[in-house]
Amino acid sequence: EVTEGSPLHLLCDGSNSDPQPTLQWISPDGNTVNESGELDIVTTTRNMTGIYTCVATLPRSTATMNTTVDITILSIECPTLKSTDTIIVNMSSIAVGSTATYQCRDGPTDVYTTQCTSTGVWDPHPLSTLDCIESNGQGQMSTLQPCQVRVIILSLIVLVQTGLLMGTLVKIVILTKKGSEQKTREERLEMDVNVAYGTPKEIMARRTNKQT
Repeated sequence: EVTEGSPLHLLCDGSNSDPQPTLQWISPDGNTVNESGELDIVTTTRNMTGIYTCVATLPRSTATMNTTVDITILSIECPTLKSTDTIIVNMSSIAVGSTATYQCRDGPTDVYTTQCTSTGVWDPHPLSTLDCIESNGQGQMSTLQPCQVRVIILSLIVLVQTGLLMGTLVKIVILTKKGSEQKTREERLEMDVNVAYGTPKEIMARRTNKQT
């Protein structure tokens, strides 16, 4: 039994045989994973669980030895945000129709996705699902779970030239309030996202160049 993310070493020894047999390891899915008596896996994952078979072959005979590998999965629970929590989200230089994703990296990673619709208005889907990425030193796993996230848009600026929407400007602010009986703690995270058409300064520079 091995913990997920840990290394795995399997040894099949045929040194007492005369003549020496040819050794190979067969994985649970039936594929040959090693052409020697030693099988080393640097990082184990949950899909590696199963029966590994060592095949020893001599000119006139073949012998097999099976070993069962159980992968212990580390359980990480992603916290679901309470409806009383407030997350203020703004985006910077996001094109209409594009999707922006941000992460809160305190403990298990919460991932929130917001999309700008074709009308230039943010569509945050505040009472839908939370794509929660469970993460620790052994790796990460994504799960979907219900959440109630209240998203507040502070500002929306649409830059228009010749009737075409060039981009949108919204600043990102993530504000999470957590309360207790003794005190209320306020955490503030800020992140800037610059994709699609670039920063507002770059957009305005391109407009100036075209006009000149």
